[in-house]
Amino acid sequence: MSRIFRAVSPVLATVCFLGATQAEPPTDDPAMGRALQHVEQSDRYLHHSRLKRGMKGYGLTVFAGTTVETFDVEIVSVVQNFDIGQDVILARASGHGLDESMIAQGMSGSPVFVKDPRDGKDKMIGAIAYGWPFSKEPLAGIQPITQMLAIAGVLDEQGKGQRAESGGTGIGGGDHGFAETVLAVELDRKQMRTFGITDAQVRSLLPTEKRSSLDGDVIRLTVVDAAEVSEIQNLKIMERNGAVVHLGDVSRVRLLGAWEGVSDLEKQKQSDGRGAPAGASRIARDRRAFLRVVLSPNRQGLNKLYEPIRTTLTARDGRSLAPLATPLSISAARPAMLAWIRKRLAPAGLAPVQGGGVGGANVDALQAVKLQPGGSLAVPYVMGDADWVGFGTVTEVIGDRVLGFGHGMAGEGSMELPMGTGYVHTIVPLMTSSFKFGSSIRMVGTLDRDEYVGVGGRVGEVPAMIPMTVTVDQCRDQRTRTFEFRILDHWYLTGRIASILTVYSASALREPPQEHHVTYDITVDFGKFGRYTATNTAGTGGLYDAGRDTELPVAAMMYNPLGEPVTPLQDEST
Repeated sequence: MSRIFRAVSPVLATVCFLGATQAEPPTDDPAMGRALQHVEQSDRYLHHSRLKRGMKGYGLTVFAGTTVETFDVEIVSVVQNFDIGQDVILARASGHGLDESMIAQGMSGSPVFVKDPRDGKDKMIGAIAYGWPFSKEPLAGIQPITQMLAIAGVLDEQGKGQRAESGGTGIGGGDHGFAETVLAVELDRKQMRTFGITDAQVRSLLPTEKRSSLDGDVIRLTVVDAAEVSEIQNLKIMERNGAVVHLGDVSRVRLLGAWEGVSDLEKQKQSDGRGAPAGASRIARDRRAFLRVVLSPNRQGLNKLYEPIRTTLTARDGRSLAPLATPLSISAARPAMLAWIRKRLAPAGLAPVQGGGVGGANVDALQAVKLQPGGSLAVPYVMGDADWVGFGTVTEVIGDRVLGFGHGMAGEGSMELPMGTGYVHTIVPLMTSSFKFGSSIRMVGTLDRDEYVGVGGRVGEVPAMIPMTVTVDQCRDQRTRTFEFRILDHWYLTGRIASILTVYSASALREPPQEHHVTYDITVDFGKFGRYTATNTAGTGGLYDAGRDTELPVAAMMYNPLGEPVTPLQDEST
């Protein structure tokens, strides 16, 4: 749907030095109102407005293996309006070597508890979510639990925990950087009737996938851009007196923005002066750029399309309190390959680190591990002959609903990614940003919500992953090897990861000779939409050509601003 960005007056964020004031319910956010009411009535949570400087408590996280352990926390302050309409708690952590490692990536979501002075009970105030790179002490930002409970699907309209169905789109992301319905065309039914033209006759001329709706005296059609209006105007309706009559001759064909629920005043503010939304021309340009890349890849790289629409959540300097990066543990990757992968995944805000599977542990005991507050939360990106696992911590479990991370992965809203339990090998202390070195254990559900204050999921059904097979024939060495992978279903990452795995597999045994050529065949099965096949021969550097030619068809179908995204056939045996 179209996004309307409202202009707001600049305001100064204020720092609250912790008075024990009663929280005021927000007037314009029902979800936050329900969350606030739930916190105030619960014996489990404590609203951050009741915190005072110097209050002490503890946090829960896994430092090694699967055992949830405690670390000490002291409240420093509460910052109001840290983000738009959101507060953050500042706290100093200690214990378990945190004075050496500082706050580590992968601790995101670790719940923090403080004693409520009213009844003496330890209550959850939020989750570790933010930190400063190069920090000299373990100072952290805590996401207030009230803000996390407002994540869609956690509480019902009565402010109680609920069993929520997935809000995912089936493609791993709710917003592809383009508005799903950018423009609309309005046809005048009264005027058409004077020429004897019926609604059914008009609809019979339109492509079957064209969506239309009746609204009083008009027919509204969704369109791609202004150029499509001309095509509709030129639809042949009939012949009269030897002349062809077009739809535009018998109906007022008007281009308008699809702004459901937007006031007339706001439409006027946002209009570009030609009856279309202000962003419509940009959307049309983006779509033309997309087609140029897909049809003529040498003219522009896919990076140029992806990067402007991605939100990198991690800070690029040491002065910003920013969400802790999500460590992406990648198995069987040499340092040089890992450095290249980091560049390829930089637009997604991921922090790839070397990883691997779990060895030398009690397998039966690991299979019994469940998601619990403070436990590891693993998100597999790749499974099979390589394991890529995003790593964080569970904040809370409410029925079959799970909250974690304390910050978003990319803030995409609805999604459907696998969610599972995890194992921590150790915390790697670095001068820059320490991280949890972890692996996944087993998949237990679906991560279906990604908001800036945290992620949400449900225990139960695990979403399907997309299978990929790479067969490598190293002719000179007379060695052939086949690699099997399963990739998460995500509008942006699937194509990019498939490209990386192509190069990754072809160079698994050794680097190609200094002078070489590569012959490759690519097949991508899109089910009822058919198969994409390509055969090519490239000179030195051809592995990267093969990776690009793998990514293009997947990106063209899944990152599709021209219609409904299409996913390659999935593997149901996850």
